Amino acid sequence: MNFDEVVLKERQRLQERRQALLSQSASIQEELMELDRRLGHIHALLREDMDAPSPGSAAPEVSVEVSPGPEPADPAELAFSVLEQRGGEPMHYRELARLVLERGADLAGADPAQTLVSRLVRDERFVRPFRRGWYALRMHFPRARSVGKRKKTTRSEGEKQRVAKARRRTS
Repeated sequence: MNFDEVVLKERQRLQERRQALLSQSASIQEELMELDRRLGHIHALLREDMDAPSPGSAAPEVSVEVSPGPEPADPAELAFSVLEQRGGEPMHYRELARLVLERGADLAGADPAQTLVSRLVRDERFVRPFRRGWYALRMHFPRARSVGKRKKTTRSEGEKQRVAKARRRTS
């Protein structure tokens, strides 16, 4: 082999290795994005400050486009807007509260996220699609239970008789 053949062969080997690394890089980048999304959910579940990244990781990012023009100041309206822009994807209430606050809502109280939940449970447009802490819009989950609905407890016959007897005693 002469010098030119050796250099051409080395170039070919390096180009193939470069392509393999680029392919791995794209795969790793996708995996990192998925891990950041899942870490964001974990941070929300643990009520951790989502702006403070864990050691060795980047802060989770949630991209929601802000529509032009003035947004309503009502936290429920802002929450509706955020969830609507997500296209039906449910969101944990801590993450939702963070985005609502970023849009300028006033969530006064010791825990702004809990303040937002208290607003959501009074609004029929919001539902908990599958478990506590996760909220979505009724229009995306029409069969989900309303957030603020409570199960009606029915008294057993024995309980009804005890209550009636107690009332008769006090009368």
